[in-house]
Amino acid sequence: MATLLVTGLLIALAMRIKRHYAGTRSQLSRLDDFGRGRELSVLPNGANGASTPAEPPFDPKAKTAVVLVSGFNGLGLHTLFALIRMFPGVFKNFLFVQVGVVDAGNFKGTAEIDRLKEHIHNEVNRYVQYMRRNGFHAEGLAGTGIDVVAEVGNLAPGIMKRFPNAVFVGGQLIFPQDRWVDRVLHNLRRLCFAA
Repeated sequence: MATLLVTGLLIALAMRIKRHYAGTRSQLSRLDDFGRGRELSVLPNGANGASTPAEPPFDPKAKTAVVLVSGFNGLGLHTLFALIRMFPGVFKNFLFVQVGVVDAGNFKGTAEIDRLKEHIHNEVNRYVQYMRRNGFHAEGLAGTGIDVVAEVGNLAPGIMKRFPNAVFVGGQLIFPQDRWVDRVLHNLRRLCFAA
């Protein structure tokens, strides 16, 4: 009897966790859809118009927003739009930085790393092209490593040398009902995929 009870509780817990992850996936896909829809609309500062403005020349003394992104997705676009909306006209340069994580446990050779580097470069370049089309100076920087924070730390001195007035910005996902159980599940999933 105890075995049936424990088995039933484990099954119920597994179903609840699966439902939670499905809901999270749905929320993330809505974020991506909304962000990409906004990408086609007017920038919050009204920079884009009927004709494509020329990209201004690089001014190393101007304020630079170093936007940490994880791909061309809703989170990155929302971060960018919020930055422009909250600080209109402040940032003249934009540098988009993305780090691809090399999973040492599932490493399948140099061809896979080359594909990862190409994917990251393409994703960062989408931000760069979008901002240039809207009259901003933009550049992209892509890196790979086994730890995102360590890789950004390695890139930071070079970024600060080229852009002395840089401000680093990153987005954070906040779910409508942020409970401690949700945070444990999200961190547990991240640890499982990293291991």
